[in-house]
Amino acid sequence: MLRFLTPLISVALLASNVTAQDDASIRGRGRAVEEANRLANAGQLYAARRITDSLARVTPGDASDFAEILFARATFAPSVLDASLDYERIATELPSSRAGRASLLRLAQRSLVSSDAVKALSYLQRILREHPDDAAVAEAQYWSARALLDAQNVAAACEANHEALTHARAVHSALLPAIEAQGFVACGQAPLVQVVSQPIAAPTSTAPPKPIPATGKLYAVQVSAFALQRDAEAMATRLKGKGLDAHVDGSAKPFRVRVGRYSTFADAAKALADLKSKGISGFVSETNE
Repeated sequence: MLRFLTPLISVALLASNVTAQDDASIRGRGRAVEEANRLANAGQLYAARRITDSLARVTPGDASDFAEILFARATFAPSVLDASLDYERIATELPSSRAGRASLLRLAQRSLVSSDAVKALSYLQRILREHPDDAAVAEAQYWSARALLDAQNVAAACEANHEALTHARAVHSALLPAIEAQGFVACGQAPLVQVVSQPIAAPTSTAPPKPIPATGKLYAVQVSAFALQRDAEAMATRLKGKGLDAHVDGSAKPFRVRVGRYSTFADAAKALADLKSKGISGFVSETNE
């Protein structure tokens, strides 16, 4: 009997060793991603990108953390195109991964930056179909309302924002203040609340701002959009009072509230990360203003 059991025991031990090795590899890759995040927060985006590039090359495509590694690489990408390629790969090949929903959202946001509301809505509809939990629905409907406002479809935008509000309240979403503000401005759905969720310290650096080239693309961090210019100006004024370089872009609705002007996408992405750490949500937007 022992003679027959020995091969089975060997197979079980081998499987156990493989599982342990896989777990160790995943933990090691997780620490590498944490280091990449640390470097990016310190302004060393090139070094962060090198780490995530290396991880993406050596990680098996069927590894449980492969989607998260691709997402990290996209976050530190040197261009919108490079980032979008990784987001598209995740959304197409690994849609059920933890990074699947976030990738669809990033693709929708980039479509909005390119003024392609129809494409943005197609990504957001996928989130609604594939991730029907309250938090995901609130986020997708909020951005759907933004896309519909960009398309001048105010009635549909108000309906989407109302759905976002319902689901956000169900889970006490951190996005709730922004949803309420958008609903008040566009539809009169709720009392206006300040989108900034916590005090922002005034900048301590006295270094002069980096010069912006006279030609080429410029980027900013878009934090909100309003149907009325006076509401956009009011929010920009509040942000300026917190030491931020806020301004209103657009000569017709929606009037976009943006922070900063940057010569590269990477600089704008770093500014966005800093704003998020202070409680302000948004996305990187290309601007010519």
